[in-house]
This record gives sequence, structure tokens and C-alpha cells, in this order.
Amino acid sequence: MGSSKEGAVEDIALGFRASDLTVGLSADCRTHRLQAVGGSALRGLELSLTSMYRLKLSSINSGIAAIGSRFRYGGLEGDSMAPLLTVIVPAYNEATTIKRLLDAVAAVPCGKQIVVVDDGSTDGTAAAIDGWTRCHGGEIEIDQVRHRINRGKGAAIRTGLTLARGEVVLIQDADLEYDPEDYPALIGPILSGDAEIVFGSRYLRTDNSLPWSLNRLCVLLLNGIVLVLYRRKLTDEATCYKAFRTVLLRRMDLRCERFEFCPEVIAKACFMGIGIVEVPVKYLPRSHHDGKKIRWWDGVEAIATLIRWRLTRFEPIKVPNTLQTGKTPSQLICGDGLDLGGTTVD
Repeated sequence: MGSSKEGAVEDIALGFRASDLTVGLSADCRTHRLQAVGGSALRGLELSLTSMYRLKLSSINSGIAAIGSRFRYGGLEGDSMAPLLTVIVPAYNEATTIKRLLDAVAAVPCGKQIVVVDDGSTDGTAAAIDGWTRCHGGEIEIDQVRHRINRGKGAAIRTGLTLARGEVVLIQDADLEYDPEDYPALIGPILSGDAEIVFGSRYLRTDNSLPWSLNRLCVLLLNGIVLVLYRRKLTDEATCYKAFRTVLLRRMDLRCERFEFCPEVIAKACFMGIGIVEVPVKYLPRSHHDGKKIRWWDGVEAIATLIRWRLTRFEPIKVPNTLQTGKTPSQLICGDGLDLGGTTVD
């Protein structure tokens, strides 16, 4: 193995493959690799540990087996072939950005499944997704679903969740406002066992350009309502970047159709006594002229959702392991009547 800066604490990216065990150590833009034969039992595991969850290089020899055991084999328990992360991409009329977004997601160095839900687009988004999949489908696990009509972001997320195979699920908008390079920071606290839910806050990163606007005022108002109603302090209630343990998100029995996904998961996390960790993320805002979908009335709906769930009794549902029941995620979450055998869902 090549030398590294003596005594330094380095970022570590672990990638376990079917035929060999590969450990890549990134240090000052240099890459060092250690290979060993016989890692077939570790197929499907790729871990990306962020700088806030660093390990010393001297611990590699003794720590590899423990890390593999701690994080199992990636994906849902018992599924050794599953990816570590599922990225759900709800997309509605994003033909101009969807390919670049998928390129960026695919470039993140961790085992992942991409689930793209075309929410009834009319602008060529479906064709763009098909073209990207034909070019890259053999390189990365990607699932496509299409709603016949536009149902809303929340409905698209619920559809995508039925196909999720990763241990962690992350929501990614298709508009390039958020940077997939922030994935390690979002999933790191979950993989380390320090969090069950992580939000990427636009307001914790000081170099983001966030001028005062109606949207920003609405976020401040929503943060305040969450504090008053749920005694939970947040800096960015409405962020797109939300990461969860997949089983936890399924237990929330989501009912959202549009942008009320955000207040619903916050309310239910509070009822379940689950903490929410926030990490700073990059953000490049776009205007309504550029295709931004959210409107002022979605803020009103978010407020109403926070109030409604505060007054509603909520009990998390039980979600058995899919391998034990023999049912698919769609049967577990949406009932046996939902057909995901094709690419189109009513």
C-alpha cells in the first residue's frame, strides 16, 4: 500500500465486490488500494464514510471485518444482494435536467439503487429517462415507474418507496438544485448508528445564495410551527434532501400526495420519538421561470398538514421483512392490488 500523511486522519471509502475485496483510501487527492481475494460473501456492500465519521488508517487491518459485520451486506436485512442506498427521484416535466441529474447520482461512489418515478410528465421526461437507462442500465441498478397522470411529489415518493431495496432511502429532486455530492454527509450519520433520519439543511451552509423571498419566509414560518407544535427545532423544514432508514419510512404509512410529504414525515417522526439530524448541503436555487414547481398554496397546505397530524392519533405500522413474508414491498405498503410489474402505474 502507498504511504499516506503520517498520523493524519483520512477519509475512507470502502467498496466490497463479488470477486475481491477492495479498499480505497482517499488522501490529498491520492488513492491507495488494498486487494484481497475471496470476498464473494460481501457482494453488494459499498460504504462511504464522510469526513465527520473518519477512521485512522492504522485501524484498517483490524477494522475491516467489524465494519462488514456492523453494516451487514448493505440493503434490507437478509438481502445480501441489495444496495446500501436507494435514491428515489420524483420527476415531473424535468426533461432538460433529468439526464444530468442521473449522471450526478450515478457518479456518487457507493452501492445504490436509483428509482425514478415519472409523475405523468408531458415534456419528454419519460423519453429522456429511457435514453439514459439504455446507455447506463448495465452499469447501475435503476428502476423506472411512470404515473399515467400527474399525482404529485408525495404520491411519487410513495410509489418509489415500494421498490426500495436499500437500507437507507434518500429523496432527490430532478431539478439540480441539490448536489448528490452531499450523499455521504446525509447517509453517514445513519450508517454510523448516530441517526435514523437526516435532513440536508440549506441554511446551515453559509456559502449558499439564499436571498430573502416568499419561499424563505415560508420556511421560517414552518420551522416556527414545528417548534411550537412538536417541540422540535429545525432550520430547514422544507428541504428536499431527507434520508431515512427504509424500514422506518415505511412504518410511517405515508398518505401524502403533493409537497405535504415534508410536514407529514416530520410530524410522524416526532410522534415516534425519532430524532432528526441536520447537516449542511449545497443549494443552487432556481426560479419558477426555470421550472420550480412549489407555489405559495403549498406552504398553506404544509401548515395545515402540521396542524392536522398534531390533532390526529398516529400509530406506526408493522413492516415485516419482505424476504420472510414472500411479499414484495408494493404488497406490504400499498396492498396487493398495486401492479408494478410494468412501467406504468395509475
